[in-house]
Amino acid sequence: MKTRRQLSHFLDSQVVRDLAELRQMRVLLVLPRLFQMLLRVASMVVFFSIFFSFFRVFLHDVSDSSRPFVWGFLGVFGLIMAIVMYSVISKAVRTTLKPYFPGLSKGPGWVGLTLVAMAIFVFAVWQVNLLLFPSSAMEISFIYRFVLVLAITMGAVMLGGVFAMPIRHFERRFQRRILPALWEFLLPNAKYETKGAVPQAFFEESGLYHDGDIVRYRGEHLVREPAEGDVQQMMSMLRVRKKKVKKTHGSSKISVYEAFSGLFLVTRLRHPSPPMIFQTKQFTGGKRWGKKVEELMTMTMAPGWKPMETGKEDFDQKYLWVMPGESAQVVLSPEMLNCLALAEAWAEEGFQFSVKGEFAFLALSKQTSIFSPNMQGDLLDVDQLEGFQKLWESLYGLSRVLTSEKQSA
Repeated sequence: MKTRRQLSHFLDSQVVRDLAELRQMRVLLVLPRLFQMLLRVASMVVFFSIFFSFFRVFLHDVSDSSRPFVWGFLGVFGLIMAIVMYSVISKAVRTTLKPYFPGLSKGPGWVGLTLVAMAIFVFAVWQVNLLLFPSSAMEISFIYRFVLVLAITMGAVMLGGVFAMPIRHFERRFQRRILPALWEFLLPNAKYETKGAVPQAFFEESGLYHDGDIVRYRGEHLVREPAEGDVQQMMSMLRVRKKKVKKTHGSSKISVYEAFSGLFLVTRLRHPSPPMIFQTKQFTGGKRWGKKVEELMTMTMAPGWKPMETGKEDFDQKYLWVMPGESAQVVLSPEMLNCLALAEAWAEEGFQFSVKGEFAFLALSKQTSIFSPNMQGDLLDVDQLEGFQKLWESLYGLSRVLTSEKQSA
């Protein structure tokens, strides 16, 4: 395993020229990112103002007897839009300000900031609505104005996509110039493929995200070790979409959703193990699941599994550990406990870990930093690389998941 000094020397010598060029590109990306963000905000404001214009028309033309129904409809619709608006603005606040103010995500600060942003947004929408649609009557001028405003807004959205092109070029250049050299240095016995992915059979075998049928399975940045022969360990970024069929009152409803997006690792165990699943109860960013253990079990494993406990309070508070109901009482090995601790330290938004037979599977949701350049600070972070190295080595050397088994009475 490489030391911190070796990692720093690699970044300061072998890829120093490429990193310097990328830093210069990153400075030039400030304006495109700013314009892209402003265009997105302006487009959202105009879109919401268009909805408000129709509400004003309805209230202007409706009769007095129908007003209660209209107000009821507007109240329900307004509540739905408020929830959508809150989630969108909350995500924008987190992704935009979190790199500069990490403390916002660990307390009520980001909630208050989101509410203030919502108030400013609603005020801006109302003022833009009065400016664009001064009349509340459905007239020809209203329709012309509506079509014109919608066309200009769609043009702004397309222009925002143009501003995003330099950002995508920056990331592709990082992946093409830096990542091959990085993996050759970190894992000299491994093979890196930009377009490769962990085979779908391993994802299905893991037992994670088991609900529904896979309709789309995409991956990139495959790392496998060793490079030739039987694979001992591999990982890649994955994006998996599933479909779920719900039957209610004799009818079926099909919904497609994103089951997983993040980093998926597979390692071969030296000693087979009974099936089990681990999951963090709390994200590292401070956001609690807010769900009962029974609900977490329903999300992550088949019926009939039961929660297990180690007797260690700190471990049992952090992780949900489940096994089939007929399993014996078991004790986790120090190697396994170390793997879970390293996974929690390196994960960005929690993780899930499953063991089945001779394989162990680790799913890290929204984990992209190892394959994407940092937009603030160093392009490659030594602490992040060191944390990944420790996790990879601990999984690669995982011999036993359990130390002993005691049959229950």
